[in-house]
Amino acid sequence: MQKLPTVLALSTTVLALAVSLSGCEQSDPDSPAFKRRQAFKQIVRAAEPLGKMARGKDPYQPDTFIDRAHELQQVAGLPWDHFPPPQPTDREKTRAKPAIWQQTEKFETERRNFIAAVNGVVAAGDTRSLDRVRPAVEKLENACMSCHKAFRAD
Repeated sequence: MQKLPTVLALSTTVLALAVSLSGCEQSDPDSPAFKRRQAFKQIVRAAEPLGKMARGKDPYQPDTFIDRAHELQQVAGLPWDHFPPPQPTDREKTRAKPAIWQQTEKFETERRNFIAAVNGVVAAGDTRSLDRVRPAVEKLENACMSCHKAFRAD
């Protein structure tokens, strides 16, 4: 009778593994969706510490903030060339809404607002003043959220 619990446990494990692997899809590193996802990851890695310092979750360290802000400025332009219109052969999953290609002027405005906000964070950081950094980071976060609301599926 000991075999039944062992078989059930093994079956459950195999089933769980099969279900988890069925959701795995291979990414195409040459696809525009993959490239822009990687670029946005770089942006997030640079921006997250700025937000934490601005909100007081991490201590404000002006030198670190300035370095990260300049890093963000370096990567801020990376994703934008990777938004060609979708093709029937595209297999990569994306959260980009069709509105990106239907409302190109609005998307371009959002992109420009983001770049301007990044430049504002750099300028605020260069002052070394937390009082200037906070509103600049808030403006950056609002620029991100505005674009996501209009152009990124949940």
